[in-house]
Amino acid sequence: MKRERSWRERDAETQTGGRTQERRAGRQGEIVSGLFECCRLSHYAKVQNACRASPQGSV
Repeated sequence: MKRERSWRERDAETQTGGRTQERRAGRQGEIVSGLFECCRLSHYAKVQNACRASPQGSV
């Protein structure tokens, strides 16, 4: 259960501070953010599925 929480916290961090760091990186940041966005979306779907499956699914 601890792992799921840490992933949620990381996801929240990416939504807030992650993008500003990517913008500072410039062009390389755009490419990274594009790839990272795909990874984040697929991971977010996995997390949502895990939340639905687990009894403590309140986000």
